[in-house]
Amino acid sequence: MFALTVDSAKQFARDRFQKTAIVLAATSALAWLPNLAPVAAQSKPNLPKIPIVREELTPQELTVYERAEADLPEDYYILYRIVELMARVNDLDDLPWRVAISTVDEESGDCINAFASQANLIYFCKGMLDRLAGDVSAVACVVGHEMAHHQLQHIPTGVAAWDKGFEEIEKIEDEEDRQERIEAFIEQMEELSRTQELEADAMGYQYATAAGFEPEGCLRVMRVLSRLPGSLIERSHPTAPARIEAIQGLIEASSSATIEVTTIDRTDNLEPLTYSWLEEEKLLRVDSDRGGSFVEDWENRFGQNSEEGEDPVVETVSTSQ
Repeated sequence: MFALTVDSAKQFARDRFQKTAIVLAATSALAWLPNLAPVAAQSKPNLPKIPIVREELTPQELTVYERAEADLPEDYYILYRIVELMARVNDLDDLPWRVAISTVDEESGDCINAFASQANLIYFCKGMLDRLAGDVSAVACVVGHEMAHHQLQHIPTGVAAWDKGFEEIEKIEDEEDRQERIEAFIEQMEELSRTQELEADAMGYQYATAAGFEPEGCLRVMRVLSRLPGSLIERSHPTAPARIEAIQGLIEASSSATIEVTTIDRTDNLEPLTYSWLEEEKLLRVDSDRGGSFVEDWENRFGQNSEEGEDPVVETVSTSQ
């Protein structure tokens, strides 16, 4: 056993819950998610074809997708297409989503990871995208997992649990009792983290397959992660082999489902979600279904300042006698 102070344990908490690390898969039992309908496995997803920008078109004539392909770096473009599609199909487009990519991990020089952070931010390490290059279904499983963490409010729930636990620990005066309580509390919180990961895994799987991505993409992500150090140790995440087995169970359950659910067609009559590329911050924002302009939303809701489209006349009344 190693000695832990309250301060070091708090740092452990921040590392665990302010960055929710990705290890994808799904639990074999969905008793804790009773309303989750199975989605039929699709060996060949009916994904919209990625358009090719035609040189003869002016910028005003380009579609949203064509502009995105021309404007965005390749990794950000494909993440835009994945996030945009999954948000629309799964009714997750009421608020904007934000996507960021880091090239290097400060400690190891590489980073094979992704996590949910802040509000609706999906953060990818370049190393994760590099290991999944050419496999949009695998990337979609990562995206779905992180979307699920946000939708299920795992970050604020985890942070609140840590804060409450530390408040109680700091009241313990005996040093030995406090040390035992810290160690027991960390084990308790790791169990909570594992539960949250299973919830995000299963819901993320549903998000990805509902949008038409290959269910096997989730297996391919896990096969990559299973080769990383620590993947066979159960701590904040269940072990990789257990998760691979669970995903296979979900795929089999989806394949044998009597009712086939196909939601990809729901996007046919929906407008694409717009985007904003913040060059200085290297941050992509996928807008909500209301768009990304406050002015446009105001005008759509309230119209111009007057019926004639002119500025209203403001009458001032003097209070002097």
